[in-house]
Amino acid sequence: MQISDFWRMITDLESRSPEHALMLLNAPTGTGKSYTIAQALCQYAADHENFRAFFVTDQKKNFNEHTFKAAWNKHARSSCGTFNQRVAILRSLEDTVNKIIGDWDNQP
Repeated sequence: MQISDFWRMITDLESRSPEHALMLLNAPTGTGKSYTIAQALCQYAADHENFRAFFVTDQKKNFNEHTFKAAWNKHARSSCGTFNQRVAILRSLEDTVNKIIGDWDNQP
């Protein structure tokens, strides 16, 4: 899967239903879905201030926060804001507590 393929899917979907659109992407393991989605969503969000998207997965391994941060840093201009200002990540309570503890333990 190429980023341009996903970009075309987003723009096509948005042109048909600009306010309410839903896309289900089902492709075999190892085709680069998560990486491609991170690149495309971050690029689109950087170019369209009011764009909102939800990336939903039932497996933690399918969401790599570092990949999304790297994509945001690659595509966003300074006027777009930081990753933490523009991206919200919903986690389970257990994952949230573990992240807070980990962040606290790794403070300078």
